[in-house]
Amino acid sequence: MALRAARAFFIFACLSLALWYGLKIEPAQKGEAVADPAAVESAYREIALAIDSGKGDSVFLEVRKRSEKGPYQAAAYFFLGELAYGEGSYQQAMAHYRKAVEKGPYLADKNAPLGASGKILAKIDALRNGPWKGQKPQGTADLSYLLRRLSGGCE
Repeated sequence: MALRAARAFFIFACLSLALWYGLKIEPAQKGEAVADPAAVESAYREIALAIDSGKGDSVFLEVRKRSEKGPYQAAAYFFLGELAYGEGSYQQAMAHYRKAVEKGPYLADKNAPLGASGKILAKIDALRNGPWKGQKPQGTADLSYLLRRLSGGCE
């Protein structure tokens, strides 16, 4: 009987502590949880046009500044990834893409602003079937993380 009471008390205590602990913890917000796609696209329209037309050097400093101070730091990291990829710095591009998705989880959505998720997946696929085919590059942790997140997986 004493064993049964001790067991019941132990279970009650564990559940009480779990409930108390769960109520005390607030979910941490990592960067920009939600962003209006139209606002992001309008804030980065000129930068996107410059990068698409091959004039990425002219906007690099602006993108770097925005990655540190905003607005929409996640989008700035996405564009830093685009610039690094264009220069052939693939591992650095994957690191920037990862930082973008970590700071702005909305970029992993299929309907992400700037078409970010589709562009990142296309570049990963191009790398896996091109320069990195049959190799195991150093940035595989970033690559694996991006594939999980962009394919609808969790962190």
